[in-house]
Amino acid sequence: MKEKVALATIVLLAAQAPIALGAQLDAVIRQDSQQIEPTFEYFRIIYIDYPNGGKLADLLRGETKVVSFLADSQTDGIVSLVDKLNQYLRSKDSTSTVTDVKVKYKAELVGNQNSASIQYNVKMIPTISNAVIRDAYFGDSQNNERPRLVDSTWRGLSVYGEIPLQTSDGKFDMNNPASALKVLHPQAYEEIAKTDATTILNRDLLIAEGIFAMPLDKWHSLFDPTPLQSETKKIGFSGGDVVLTRYSLGECNIETGPCKDISLKQDFTIDEKQYAIRLIESQDDATITIEGYVSTTDLAGLEVFGISKEKSNGVVGEPGTGGFPVSVIYGMAGIAAIGAGVFFWISNHKLKSEVGAGQR
Repeated sequence: MKEKVALATIVLLAAQAPIALGAQLDAVIRQDSQQIEPTFEYFRIIYIDYPNGGKLADLLRGETKVVSFLADSQTDGIVSLVDKLNQYLRSKDSTSTVTDVKVKYKAELVGNQNSASIQYNVKMIPTISNAVIRDAYFGDSQNNERPRLVDSTWRGLSVYGEIPLQTSDGKFDMNNPASALKVLHPQAYEEIAKTDATTILNRDLLIAEGIFAMPLDKWHSLFDPTPLQSETKKIGFSGGDVVLTRYSLGECNIETGPCKDISLKQDFTIDEKQYAIRLIESQDDATITIEGYVSTTDLAGLEVFGISKEKSNGVVGEPGTGGFPVSVIYGMAGIAAIGAGVFFWISNHKLKSEVGAGQR
């Protein structure tokens, strides 16, 4: 019984423990649109440890506070964010341009017995234009389709330097984690700002370079033919639509290498008491869903998606990207169905045997 209670406690604590996911991207590229509106979420957790008590412990212990705001084209300072995003794209020689952006910001301070945590969650939705380098067309002598070419550089959108926005709390640098602490607990901020803890507290937050750094041919790619099936109308899909190709990043394996989580720590002193500040972020992850059959290629140094309505040899993706032949996908589904049938037959047979034995 004690073991079950201990296990339940561990599971409960694990469920309550905050998870820092780093940067997360979710994007859809549609065939009928010249713009892309991806959703970026930037996560971070900063811990302030005070195991020996002291002034910070007295200030932060038992505190629970939240700062949050929304920002869009009407917000004073949002232009500086658009400019910084375009600076990033120009530095990568991208064809893409950010024309607008929406932001949802939240930071929460929780003061526990021996440490305080600040959880950051920033959602950013930019409007990206000029990512389509070439539309699809039928141009050769055999009237074969030339694929649509779409720039992918925007997938790593990052911001370096301050982004001061006008909020209800005054000027707020959304890219500097220290700004949240300054609003959440001014006294604690004043104490920490005079120490080496600022080396971690001032690290830029809106960084998704890990998503850009991984070449697209290392991403996992898989296409979903479900929308093509007329039978799927019964479960909400419209039969006759294009296939969907999904590129995903975030798995750790031999090909992509080990997970590159970030964990930083800096000790500091206030009034002869020892403290520590820790930063935790997990590896970036991303999912890009594209309407059509997709492969990736290099175009004058740019990684681009080649998107077609027609399939090529039943395979999407280059070798090593995780692309699977159509026959393999349906084969896997068939094997799963057979396996399920065998499992239920064995279970039913066993149940009948047990019932028969119980009646004897």
